[in-house]
Amino acid sequence: MPQRSVSDSIAARDTTYELAKNLFNVMPVLRKRIVYSETTQEKTNLPLSHTQVLSALFNNGIMSMSDISQQLDIAKPNITPIIDRMEVQGLVKRCRNEADRRMCMVEMTARGEECYTSIRHSIVEGVAKWSTKFTKNQIRELNSSLETIMRLVKD
Repeated sequence: MPQRSVSDSIAARDTTYELAKNLFNVMPVLRKRIVYSETTQEKTNLPLSHTQVLSALFNNGIMSMSDISQQLDIAKPNITPIIDRMEVQGLVKRCRNEADRRMCMVEMTARGEECYTSIRHSIVEGVAKWSTKFTKNQIRELNSSLETIMRLVKD
């Protein structure tokens, strides 16, 4: 393996630092200003974690607690109280897996689907309003960049 020069090591470290800084800076901006604004949260009165669970269930159908935990990258012990609160709100219901009765499955209720549809509509409205500042080319570029990010970090 070829030796890296000191300048290569510094450049790699600087690039890594810039990447980390940009990721750190963009996450709250995307979440708060664009995707899940305070307006959306006020309308639904749901925390982001609940919305993420609804999104996972909407996109995948009935899921196990483990699958939800894994997909959302939330520790299993933290998923249980989220699902508990969502069940009390009538957004989801637990059911048993007929093949393995030990496994707890989570299903979105009609109320959960209504709520999620409303959230998605609100998010689309927010993105439409926010994106008026950009040209169609800039929007395509941003969308392409987001698709690339998702492809690269999905593993």
